[in-house]
Amino acid sequence: MISVIMSTYQEEETILREAIESIRLQTCRDWELVIIQDDPQNERHRQILQEYVEKDSRIRYFRNETNQGLARSMNRAIKEAKGEYIARMDADDIAYPRRLEKELQYLQEHRCDLIGGLLHVISAEKKEVYAVGIVPERNETIRRCLRYGDCVAHPSWFTTKQFYLDMGGYRPVAACEDYDLLLRAALAGKRFGNLNEEVMHYRMSASSISRENLYKQYLTMRYLSKQYRKKKIPERSEIEGYLKQNFSAEKAENYLRAEEVFYHALNKLQQKQPFSAVITAARIPFLSLAYTDKICRFLRLHLAARGERR
Repeated sequence: MISVIMSTYQEEETILREAIESIRLQTCRDWELVIIQDDPQNERHRQILQEYVEKDSRIRYFRNETNQGLARSMNRAIKEAKGEYIARMDADDIAYPRRLEKELQYLQEHRCDLIGGLLHVISAEKKEVYAVGIVPERNETIRRCLRYGDCVAHPSWFTTKQFYLDMGGYRPVAACEDYDLLLRAALAGKRFGNLNEEVMHYRMSASSISRENLYKQYLTMRYLSKQYRKKKIPERSEIEGYLKQNFSAEKAENYLRAEEVFYHALNKLQQKQPFSAVITAARIPFLSLAYTDKICRFLRLHLAARGERR
């Protein structure tokens, strides 16, 4: 059985229902959906989740007494999971009908410990933002690419319960709990893979990550990747110390401005306006060197994925 684990917070009702229904419509039928309500004061969420529990016996839900954050909520869901396999699911995303079927088959055939798939990024209003065209597929390439950033999309993770037990679950690390877990797993010798097929719509919304945490996420990623290249996993206190030393509100705001410009440039590409996209993107280095570094890291991952195809 596959346990799909999900944490809810303040998602709109329609969005939450779309996420849950996308699991109920899976072609693979041997699943359970374990939902953690991480906003205990959200009475409407409680009503919706209770409705689904009564409607579908494969759905179970638990409510945190206080807001715990994603890492701790996922760890609780993992503890409650009854399946041999575990699939991640965000409460504002939409899984394609064959997601679980395809990911299970890929994990088994390639003998991986954890895999991901391609995301099709949409806005809160379900408008297309961009499609992730290609990601590194082989274990050796992924392990090498982890030196620069995360290349196994967290919303699409498919693994086993034993994997999480072996790794001790997530650590609550400044909006980087997934990357932190991947690096710990890589150093522990776990095998990764990526299914180069779209498996879900990833919704880019305000609830995905707070504006302040977006820059903190980058700083944490940068520090973790540096330590990984040294084959080290830092303690949480070391990460927090690095953030305290390097974070500034001004740099965070400039980073956010650069991201807005970046997605504007991506939209130009989607509209087949490459020249306009380049002109738009040229502003980014003047806004934020940190965001420029993020783009360079992304390009390295993209080139590594392309290199696999040659």
